[in-house]
Amino acid sequence: MCLQLDLSSNKIGAEGAKPLADALRVNGSITCCNVLNNDMDVAAAQLLVEAVKDKDVSLAGIVRDDTGADTS
Repeated sequence: MCLQLDLSSNKIGAEGAKPLADALRVNGSITCCNVLNNDMDVAAAQLLVEAVKDKDVSLAGIVRDDTGADTS
């Protein structure tokens, strides 16, 4: 089961990435988090990746072991 959080196109930006990373770090339920189209820079994206690196969480709507991506 994939518990999805769709935050696409919400203007999260670099400033919003830190609180989102903090939330993803402590959340044990979310397995898919779509953060496409949020004007995040590389540092913001790295925060998110670091937050979920030891968890089974897929970022940007791409599910692990899947051959496609839903970017709609």
